[in-house]
Order: sequence, then structure tokens, then C-alpha cells
Amino acid sequence: MFQTGMPRKAEPTQPSAARQLQVYTDVLNQLVEQRWNDRYLGPDERRISQVRTDAYLHHADTTGLQREVNRLRQNLMQQPERQSAVCLQAEFRPFLPPWSYFQGEGVLTPIGGRLMGMLQSVAGAAVRTALDSLRTGQRQLRAANLRLRTARVQSAPTPAPGSSANKEWYLKPCSIGMVSLSRLVFNTSKTKCLLAYNFYCGGKCGQGELLVAEKRGGRWVIVAAEECWVS
Repeated sequence: MFQTGMPRKAEPTQPSAARQLQVYTDVLNQLVEQRWNDRYLGPDERRISQVRTDAYLHHADTTGLQREVNRLRQNLMQQPERQSAVCLQAEFRPFLPPWSYFQGEGVLTPIGGRLMGMLQSVAGAAVRTALDSLRTGQRQLRAANLRLRTARVQSAPTPAPGSSANKEWYLKPCSIGMVSLSRLVFNTSKTKCLLAYNFYCGGKCGQGELLVAEKRGGRWVIVAAEECWVS
């Protein structure tokens, strides 16, 4: 599942590769279907997004809308050849502030306080170690091992020498967008974890978030999110 390499320093509390893969898979499913607009719906994206906007502006009932979205999701699950692609990028750009930020006045800012609260809720007293992991990309994860419900995951294309990774042509095969993921940080009981990700949906479009996921009913569910950058 994960590519093996030279051993790291002992991490006795790190879950198995299979459990980590489940976290990444469950979280990506939710990001695709719930947090990255309706890009995974392909040709139906514009129509559904317009209905969402109209319902929001007019405070309309969304029961019919949700029924239609569920129908489209079922179609994608039954016809995987119609699924859009999200590309997994190997390089991860850290966006969480370094430990020194939380040692100074940063922790007194609203976002600094919220980030510290999220870190402590999972890592307890080991915030500094957790922060180091969340500023490090998960380079052992492979696109071929990520099987989502309504989208395909493929490796991001290699940019041409001297080109920008955010050029529109670079994202062309990634119809949903491109994502890079941090390492996971678990609590001691392995029931909660932290994950940071960058998502790019265009040359000047994207966001980065810190997430808290919790295991509920055999699945990992996003229970908290803090947007750290957006463009």
C-alpha cells in the first residue's frame, strides 16, 4: 500500500499502513463530495451548482436537490468510467506555521488559537512533534491504492522543466483538481487524527486546510476544519 524505504526512527504509536490508507481514502471521499464544490459531477457540475445557489438565495427547500445529487453519485459509482479525476501530487508545500509561531504571539491570534486547539485535541502535549509531521508530505502514498466512491485518483503529471506547477495545462488531466497530503497524526487511542492538505483547482485557485477526523462506525469522518490559505 505504501512504498517501503529506509526505516525511520521508531514510531511505536503509528498505525498500520492499511489503517492509514483507510483514513486517506475516507477523508478524500468527503473532500471530493462535500468540500470541493461539485467538480466531481463533471458535466452536471454547473447545473447542480446553479440550483444550490438559487436555493441558498431564496431559502428554498433542498430535499429535491439532495435527491438528485444522490442519484448522480449512484450513477458514478455504478459507471466508474464516467468518473472525473483528482490528481495526487507528491510534493507537499507546508502551510502550517512553525513551532516558533506558537511560542510567541501567534498563539494569541484567533487563527493561532484555533490551530493550537485542534493540535492539542489530538496530539495532547506532543504538539511540536505533531506539527512537524503535519508540515511533512506523505510521500509513500500511491494514487493506485486510493479507491474513491465517485472519483478516480491518479498521479499528478510531471511538469516540464522550467514550468510552473500551477499552470492551467498542468491541471488539465485533473478535472477535479490536484491534492497533496501531509503525514497523519493520531491520538493515543487511534480514534482521532490530524491531516493537512493543499488543493489546487486552477492556476490561481485552491485552498489549504487542517482537518480533524474521527473514527465513527468504522469510517473516518471530518469533524473539524480550519482553512489556512485560499486563492
